[in-house]
Amino acid sequence: MQKAFTDSTHPENRFCQPYSAILAWAQNFPFYLQHAAQLNKLISDVSKAKKELELKNEKVQNIKNVVASIEENIQNLQQSIQDDQQRSTLFDHMHRDLQEKARYEQSTYVQFEKIFFQELEQFVIQKKLRQGVKNMMVRN
Repeated sequence: MQKAFTDSTHPENRFCQPYSAILAWAQNFPFYLQHAAQLNKLISDVSKAKKELELKNEKVQNIKNVVASIEENIQNLQQSIQDDQQRSTLFDHMHRDLQEKARYEQSTYVQFEKIFFQELEQFVIQKKLRQGVKNMMVRN
């Protein structure tokens, strides 16, 4: 760059001519334009990459939210299944208890029925005996 600003016709190459800076700028201008275009393209690419990254991060966050929601639903369903299993076990116990109670009551009822009819039979027999005794007394 220093050489572009100095007049190469001078024997010591130390003095700068008034038009040397313009020539140096004009020589390097296409490189500056190319560099500026590359820089603008890089800035644009970085901006696009940032936007894509933000969109991907949003998608990742949305997916994480969906996964968290699904996990929460799974936990709720598991809890519901456990509750249903506990209720089912409780209903099974209640059903067995009711069956046992029904068997007991049925056996008690059968026993009561036997006793009732035995007592009824004895009552009828005793009544007939009393009437038979009264009839015999009346005849005598």
